Amino acid sequence: MNVLCAEHTVKDLSSNRLTILTTLKHKLDCFAYARNDDLCAEHTEKHLFSYLPIHLFTFKKCAFTLAEVLITLGIIGVVAALTISNVIQDYQKKQTVVQLRKVYNDINNAVKLSEIDNGPMSQWDYVQTPSCSNYECLSPFLEKYYLPYFNGAQLLKKSELPNYSRSMASFLSLPYIRLNNGVLLQFFGNIPVGYIWLIADINGEKEPNKVGRDIFVFDAYKNGTSVYKIKFWGHNYTNKDALTSPSGQYSCRKDNNHHYANFHCGRLIELNNWEIPKDYPW
Repeated sequence: MNVLCAEHTVKDLSSNRLTILTTLKHKLDCFAYARNDDLCAEHTEKHLFSYLPIHLFTFKKCAFTLAEVLITLGIIGVVAALTISNVIQDYQKKQTVVQLRKVYNDINNAVKLSEIDNGPMSQWDYVQTPSCSNYECLSPFLEKYYLPYFNGAQLLKKSELPNYSRSMASFLSLPYIRLNNGVLLQFFGNIPVGYIWLIADINGEKEPNKVGRDIFVFDAYKNGTSVYKIKFWGHNYTNKDALTSPSGQYSCRKDNNHHYANFHCGRLIELNNWEIPKDYPW
């Protein structure tokens, strides 16, 4: 009786084992067919009926070659470099606009405060020499009408900024007002002839120190008969095309090589709703 039971048990185990193996073979065949990989199926059949359990799950692993991996990584690197460069440039442009707008507001707020103490700009004691462009000539005017109305500002000579240079080299001898946030302002007196120039480097001594990038030009120009106001150079233009004209010496364009190139860039940004346009000479 025990012999019969043992024999029956062995038969059952063999039958069950065969059923399991057949099922596994069928599933692996389906897997190989789905991948359309005959080699994987052949390799699976070869090891399917091995008695070692680990061989039941042995099949060929298909992977990328080293060349394919390197090519893919190269493409990803190029795309990433281009994307990161554009993101950085967009961020820099937005920061430039934020700084420019703040400087513009700070200057006009200082003028308003000065007018409370000193009367309208049109009645200020402007220097009478049109060519007044040195520290000795301009400093008394700046110390009275501008310096006290910028919190923590300093009046400096060029010799106090030995490492500062920029694209507008001919104006470097002008006196500077350095604001408490590092912004550098310069004034070129040309009133009562008609206007006064104001050159603002919105990030101070940091590079690139180029007009249209971090240097912008303003003027105090007579509006009507008696009102002076700090405005961007070219404020009388209301058309963007006029500010980027190929024939304009002040035009804001990449191919403008004139000494006064890009004086109109600040006005262009203002006219473009305080945004740098796509064709801007960045």
